[in-house]
Amino acid sequence: MKASSKLSFADLERELCLENSPFEKLEFLSAITGGAGADVNDYLYYFQSLGFSLTIDNNGNYHYNGGYDGNQVVPTNYNMSYQGMYGGYYSFNPWVNINNSWVIYAPPVYNNSYDPWPRDANGNIIMTYTNTLTYGYGINNGTAIMGEYEIVLNGYTFKLYNVDLIYDYSIGYRQPTPNERYNCFGYAAGLDGLWFANNMSTSGDEAALNFNAFLSMFYEQCSQSEGEMIVLYEDSNMTSPYHAAIRNSNDTYDYKMGGGELKKDISYAEMRKVRGPYEFGPSRFYKLKQTFRR
Repeated sequence: MKASSKLSFADLERELCLENSPFEKLEFLSAITGGAGADVNDYLYYFQSLGFSLTIDNNGNYHYNGGYDGNQVVPTNYNMSYQGMYGGYYSFNPWVNINNSWVIYAPPVYNNSYDPWPRDANGNIIMTYTNTLTYGYGINNGTAIMGEYEIVLNGYTFKLYNVDLIYDYSIGYRQPTPNERYNCFGYAAGLDGLWFANNMSTSGDEAALNFNAFLSMFYEQCSQSEGEMIVLYEDSNMTSPYHAAIRNSNDTYDYKMGGGELKKDISYAEMRKVRGPYEFGPSRFYKLKQTFRR
């Protein structure tokens, strides 16, 4: 969740040789021809129009099954384009190659028993882009480029982060997978598309600040047997959380591994090993306040 030091976003650009890239200024609208918003269905229609044969798996993800007339259309040859806020157009590829299989990830399906987040009529969280970017290393073999958003909830302004793009060290720019769109704090807070992240260009730790605010607003400390969430801390004062997990009634745990795998039904002992040095560090159990119970 946290890094030992912070770099400015300009430093990161230089480090990855991304000068004059879409990272300069983003309001990424994924687009087929540039400038218009698109969703996964637009991608599918576009590739089907090129003769791609696609199959869908049980998780709602689309797999490349070959080209028309048996020709092998290679997904990596087909780029989409982004239009940045300055009017420039930049390429990316929505396909991800995993174990020699090309996949377009569909939006994740996520369920949570309590959802406090403000949403519009379409179910989208109401939030405002701050025109600020940051990055995070909680991604396997890559860096997540994140836009900062403000969400007003119960009078408090949360700053949470949307993963706009992944810089994959092996293949370059690509779209984030569903698992990369949220971290353990996001999962514990009922989100499947936002990170509680550390803005690397500031001196404070926004992940800790905002997750602590979420906890104090909706949860109260309790015993393990009552617990619905466990939070692991780096400090004895328990002000700097580094991991959170949902506790199930049978004392197993569900949690995200940063921007990686969603773990389900994990034992307490295995859950505590998630971050090595903190295996025996301080922790607290929390339950939802009675005011918010249905």
